[in-house]
Amino acid sequence: MRTTVLLLALSVVLAGCSTITIDEETVFQPKPSVTPETFSVDDVDLSVRNIPVADSASVNGWHLTQADAETTVLFFGGNGFYLVQSKGYLRALTRPPVNAFLWDYRGYGRSDGAPSAANVRDDALAVYDSLVARPGVSPVRTRSRTRPWPGACTPRRRARTVGSSSWTEGATMTSTKTRRCGRRIAP
Repeated sequence: MRTTVLLLALSVVLAGCSTITIDEETVFQPKPSVTPETFSVDDVDLSVRNIPVADSASVNGWHLTQADAETTVLFFGGNGFYLVQSKGYLRALTRPPVNAFLWDYRGYGRSDGAPSAANVRDDALAVYDSLVARPGVSPVRTRSRTRPWPGACTPRRRARTVGSSSWTEGATMTSTKTRRCGRRIAP
């Protein structure tokens, strides 16, 4: 009896595995891409910036500017974010009259180095400092927009820099053992 049940269970598992179909739609999932050369939105300028960060590395960023902008959005794309795949974000960030700065983390896109939680934290501070040091960019008028996990690092720095007029929108780090910026967040 036990052998029969075991053979039946094994047959079901093998039959299930043999009927999985992988087609081209599952394998190929192209995403629309954009480059500084192909970016075209009326009255929006895109400039490419390489920002030096620690360890002789640099991160690649795109600064979108509009003549009537009153605020600058510092956009943290999250894990797996690439500037060349940010066409939807670029479109959304240029609809309101704001300037925006988007960047690739180390090891992504044209950014040097290797990604790590500590590097993202340190690089986020360097990117923010570089951005607010630019003429016409006020720390009081700089906002951060995040996708998952770097957001945990931005409010602390921004609160220290611009006081109560700063805000952060978006998801933050929720699945690591330690969730506080400045502490070890990876095992």
